[in-house]
Amino acid sequence: MLQSFGASATSYTNISWMAPAKITTTSFTLSFSTVLKGNSMIKYGLTKSLEIGTVIDSQKANSHSVTLSGLTAGTFYYAEAISVDSYNDSSLSEVYIYSTASSSSGKIIVYFNNPVDTLVSRGQNAIYIKNALDDTVVAYINRAKYSIDIAIYDYIQTSLRSSIADALNEAYKRGVAVRVIGDGNTDNSGLSLISPYIYVIKSPKSDAVYGIMHNKFMIIDANSTNPEDPIVWTGSTNWDYEQLFQDFNNVIIIRDQSLAKAYTMEFNQMWGSDSTVPNSANEKFGPKKSDITPHWFNIGGKTIELYFSPSDATTSHAITAINTSAHELYWAINFLTRYDVEDAMLARAAAGINAAGVVGDTTYSPAIYEQLKSKLGKKVTNYKGYYIFHHKYFITDPNFTQNDPKVITGSHNWSTAAETQNDENIVIVHDSTIANLYYQEWSKRFAENGGIDITNVQTSVNPIGEINNGLKLDGYIFNPTSFSCQVNSRGSVSAEVYLTDLNGKLLAQKEINITDGNNNFEMQTGTFTQGVYLLSIRSGGGNSTYKVVKY
Repeated sequence: MLQSFGASATSYTNISWMAPAKITTTSFTLSFSTVLKGNSMIKYGLTKSLEIGTVIDSQKANSHSVTLSGLTAGTFYYAEAISVDSYNDSSLSEVYIYSTASSSSGKIIVYFNNPVDTLVSRGQNAIYIKNALDDTVVAYINRAKYSIDIAIYDYIQTSLRSSIADALNEAYKRGVAVRVIGDGNTDNSGLSLISPYIYVIKSPKSDAVYGIMHNKFMIIDANSTNPEDPIVWTGSTNWDYEQLFQDFNNVIIIRDQSLAKAYTMEFNQMWGSDSTVPNSANEKFGPKKSDITPHWFNIGGKTIELYFSPSDATTSHAITAINTSAHELYWAINFLTRYDVEDAMLARAAAGINAAGVVGDTTYSPAIYEQLKSKLGKKVTNYKGYYIFHHKYFITDPNFTQNDPKVITGSHNWSTAAETQNDENIVIVHDSTIANLYYQEWSKRFAENGGIDITNVQTSVNPIGEINNGLKLDGYIFNPTSFSCQVNSRGSVSAEVYLTDLNGKLLAQKEINITDGNNNFEMQTGTFTQGVYLLSIRSGGGNSTYKVVKY
């Protein structure tokens, strides 16, 4: 059998990308397909030499699934697939890199620097930190034991309450290896406060080929022997007064060794070495970088994807995640200039899901914004405040836990420059709790910028809280031809019930007399299509609105 795999390889195109699954601390499964039926095998190793060994799938088929076992936690492995068809002709895949799960807890913390809407919380409230994100940066730096790697687009110390530079200098004094990369086009005046004994480099100046070093990440103790030490700090936030305290931003902090090691690999590309001393001859920024990191991780039982720009086709992976939305797609983004992202957003809306969001700056591509407005109406709105709406996130299906809710966040603006010229990063977090935390932030931003006031989503008959005049909506059931709802009241009151579409068009209306206790009412909805609707209950001058879904 092994002899047949020695035939000369003729093509990469016969074998699909090998998708990882069932990632554990000691194994993962690689699944791939071949154009022609044949045997297959996986060669793998700790280096591209694939020195560890070979696992054979002797079944002649187009679909293959091979498990690599006996692996080490928090370790990267290179793998290549080889397939031999019935003509004894062999094909090779590219060599890809994968990660086992680490032994880290995988704890994820999310911070927002503006108020959130905890009314839509599903049990864990999002954390709004007022004027304290600089303290949080310093607190994490102070916890570092061995190493700190920072890639920051802009750091300005002026007016910050806590000195990030002082914390880095103190870390260096206690023996922590500190490395810092800043963008070469921005002020970055805070970098000048860092000790001259700490190496600090800046990215090249922008030109026709290279854009900016737009990352905002920090890696702490990536290679510690204690898997609870490594953390990755990322998100949309630069380190200056406006960004930390006023502009609308998010931070996501992930405790995981595998992810920290992957970020370190990317950092080393820009740094030009894996030591504390940079090597300008080897440093690679922007289009000079290669796709060298794993992309799929099992972190505390959650799937997390990681992509860097411009080497990793980041936008396409974000679109793939957007396309998985089955019921909801929400966004809070600084700006949008890519038509492929817009097309994906509108395609999901056309498929009947609730697609809605806020765009910060529409001047970069007013045509795209106007097209979104023309198709989505009140479900897309423009930020109306004084500060910078700096988020770059999408959320899929945050209220449908069975549908793998996701958050896409990071430094990556949805532009061609971010895709092809800039140094950027995103994470795609597959987790209903994290999706709900971002949804709490999104709900506040959407409402305060003129979006439709959607208070909650229910997919089963569960209490969701009191509304005006002592009424409580206990749940609803959407049958094929009718909508049933129960309202609990502390007294008797008259009320009007309205069902509208998401553009506010009235579809059904009913007056009901509510008595003390539980009250049931039903509305005929046989002509309604599957999708999302708004239920409003008005009584005594009060009005509460809920989002409901017909399947």
